[in-house]
Amino acid sequence: MAGSRPSLAPVLRTVDQYMEYWGMALYTDFCDALGIQPMEYWQWLAKTHLRGIDWWHRELQLEHIKEFPPLSDYRMLVRTAHPEEADGPHRLYHCAAARAATMSPRRVHEMLWDELGGSRDPMWYMGVKQHVEMTADL
Repeated sequence: MAGSRPSLAPVLRTVDQYMEYWGMALYTDFCDALGIQPMEYWQWLAKTHLRGIDWWHRELQLEHIKEFPPLSDYRMLVRTAHPEEADGPHRLYHCAAARAATMSPRRVHEMLWDELGGSRDPMWYMGVKQHVEMTADL
């Protein structure tokens, strides 16, 4: 009976199977979440055939990002292209600097210390605070 169990391994799809199943939905959701202007369907289709499934994760540059979803979603969206920004020692530097551009210094401290966990990781807090201050000076 062991042979009748469903496999837990993901089904590997070709580019055509992927496009038939998902279409452009994952790409547009990705772009919408980060405020990136998606390309036209036929251009996306050609690029997907050329570069493979989920190519947009690999090509994401932090400067493309215009909107910041909840932090857990942001981390998931940038993890493939920018693991240091998502989870490493430089996690959320870009996100914090972009959000801080419209905040008072007190609000920036609250965001870093309370919302982003600086109180649990003071070394990270000092590093990201310096990054935010340097970015604001530009």
